Amino acid sequence: MSKRARVALVGAGKRARNFYAPILSEMKDEFNLIGVNSRTKESRDKFAEDFDIKSFDSIEQFKDENLDFVICCVNPESVFDVIQRVSSMGIPMTIETPVVDERIVDIVNREGLKISVVEQWPLLPIEQFKKKVIDSGVLGKIIFVENDCRLFDYHGVATLRNYISKSSSPSLIFGLNHASDIQINDSNYFENWDLGLVKFTNGEILSHKFSYPCKKFNHRGIQSVRIIGENGCLVTSCIKDLNNDFENIDLSFNDGKVRNFTVSFNRDKESSVTNWIKCELSDKDIVWSNIFNDKYDISYNDHMVAIATHLINMKNQVCESFFFESPYSVFDSYVDSIIVNGIKHSASTGSPIQFK
Repeated sequence: MSKRARVALVGAGKRARNFYAPILSEMKDEFNLIGVNSRTKESRDKFAEDFDIKSFDSIEQFKDENLDFVICCVNPESVFDVIQRVSSMGIPMTIETPVVDERIVDIVNREGLKISVVEQWPLLPIEQFKKKVIDSGVLGKIIFVENDCRLFDYHGVATLRNYISKSSSPSLIFGLNHASDIQINDSNYFENWDLGLVKFTNGEILSHKFSYPCKKFNHRGIQSVRIIGENGCLVTSCIKDLNNDFENIDLSFNDGKVRNFTVSFNRDKESSVTNWIKCELSDKDIVWSNIFNDKYDISYNDHMVAIATHLINMKNQVCESFFFESPYSVFDSYVDSIIVNGIKHSASTGSPIQFK
């Protein structure tokens, strides 16, 4: 049996209460949730009582707890201070997205801190399945990825870049923008479209189209995410059922003959619990399975699966690996932030952004 990771929380807000604490408390074979620290005594004491853990008056009290890692879920303005205090005790951390503070990147690079970033969208069940398809090689080298108003702004870029080789970096960003007032059901809305193209050093192209009202109203037509490789294409889309990635899933590739394959799944739409996703190819099956719902009493919806997957990855890195290599690092998050802001900056100036 593998070691249980000793974990503490900094922050007692909704993310800690609704995701981290329930997951850690249920997965007792993997984690031992020791306690929580937050600025407000009343909230941390109530949190500690609800989850039967310790309430720490200060972060510095962590040093006597032999922690394997700390989860930081505080407001962005406080993250750097927490990193400084926790890292001074040599404790690895996981923090929330996005990373926009250059001081965080600098201290991680300078001191070699063991810090990962919780970006849950690329770890959703449908995205884990897509990654399995890409890794199987059936699509060939990925050359073009596109978010057509399906994925949220920063999370969309992070998800698209997850399809691309880790060795490829952004080299050119070009953005356009359109803003206007629209009226829907006698209410006025401000619609702002960001359209961005990003060229990568290995030749891949990323296309990002996003508008918040498009996510809310179904008069804008199909929402889709497209992955195009040299040999095939994988598309998830929705048109009648907004934000439902399972409405249409199309997988096709060319191995001398164009083939279309059916992707099947078992999912409870109301609870957003996905049990499995699979595709039977001619020579192999590509399968993603929910390893959590069969093992634990609470029902892991898609976002809980994503966060639990990250926590397991973090535990394996700090407890079982000699080298620490975060699947989604501080630098990854910072690059995704640069891309999002670069698209907006390019749109405002009318000039592309070139990276050396």
